[in-house]
Amino acid sequence: MKKKIILGVLFIGMVILTGCRTGEYNVDLEIYEEMPALLAANEELAADLAKNEDGTIMVEFEKGEMFLHLRAGRDMDEGARNIATQTAFQIFHQQYLDHEDNLRGDGTFYRKLIVVRGFVEDTELYILEWNMNDEEPKVRSNRFGNYM
Repeated sequence: MKKKIILGVLFIGMVILTGCRTGEYNVDLEIYEEMPALLAANEELAADLAKNEDGTIMVEFEKGEMFLHLRAGRDMDEGARNIATQTAFQIFHQQYLDHEDNLRGDGTFYRKLIVVRGFVEDTELYILEWNMNDEEPKVRSNRFGNYM
């Protein structure tokens, strides 16, 4: 019985010392919390985004990625979807640039790469990534031509 207790205490101690890595930094969690309100504050952008049943903007976050759901409809052409995705991504990027907790002591960023994935309903149309040291984002995938 003593061995089990000692092993249990050692295991708990090891977990406390090593910590639990989820892939999320504290800066991520703070930005994720602020982003829905920032997206909703831009009226033109908010009109182009899908909404949850409670009226909030349909957006999720995980490990530096934003999963942005665009509104479906005939009036949402390719140009409108592109502009909405780019605008949301610029807001997301600016939050990482402006957040002082995203910088390490040596001046490098904790979160070096951020990504946006743009969806219309269940179809993933865009994957854009932005290295924090680059001026412009890169398009990893743009499947608008396959969306009907």
